[in-house]
Amino acid sequence: MQTQWKRWALLTGVLLFCTGASTEGIRQARDWVWTGDLALANGQPVEAYYFYSKATATFPGTPHGRFAQKRAKALQCRLLKPTRSLVSENPGSWVEDLFDFLTWP
Repeated sequence: MQTQWKRWALLTGVLLFCTGASTEGIRQARDWVWTGDLALANGQPVEAYYFYSKATATFPGTPHGRFAQKRAKALQCRLLKPTRSLVSENPGSWVEDLFDFLTWP
């Protein structure tokens, strides 16, 4: 019974080593995806795309890599066709700018 347990432990270790599924790599992929999620929540889609594409390129076959790939593709479409342009916004009048300048704490 004891040798069978050792055999399974050795087989599991060899499988993990051969597939490259190290705990540090999985943690790094999760951190990159999490950082991308935070950047996206803070309204920084370019930074989020950078971290998602980094996780996708480094860990392509893992679940984190596939999730990051889906997010990166969605962000790529969103970055190519933004919903509004900053140039199309109405500029404020000089009275509003003066009021903002004088009332700034």
